[in-house]
Amino acid sequence: MTVNATGRVTDANPAALQVLKCTGKECVGFNAAEALDIRVHHKRVTKSKHPVSLVRKTKKTVQSTPDLNFSIMRADNILIPVLLVVKPLMDGKKLLGAIIVFQDVKEQRRVDYLKSEFISLASHQLRTPLSSLQWYIELLNSEGKVSKEQR
Repeated sequence: MTVNATGRVTDANPAALQVLKCTGKECVGFNAAEALDIRVHHKRVTKSKHPVSLVRKTKKTVQSTPDLNFSIMRADNILIPVLLVVKPLMDGKKLLGAIIVFQDVKEQRRVDYLKSEFISLASHQLRTPLSSLQWYIELLNSEGKVSKEQR
């Protein structure tokens, strides 16, 4: 998507419109903070902290980082996790607008979640039998004399 110096969406390619599930008429011409409902950790960002507003103020690139995960809330109330980059378009020191590039990473985040769930389950399944063995060993040791065979 492209925005002008005032933050209004001037154009959006078909891929962006498909991810957002909107027509060009619903996005183009509107303020980017209204057209793109950006969320960070499921909380809506304020207009002053919206990535497009930050780029307009600082004239510096804003992008997703490992500790800063962006999502876009679509008009149909579906939250789409995205990798987001908002890059200023400059003419010398004058801001002409910005380019917004986002990629739907729903599948990657789902796979990451499944991996962490698997690791959690596997470690639990390994710890349970070890805890039982440790308990039996403590029980045998508490009985006093332990024969060679028991040891």
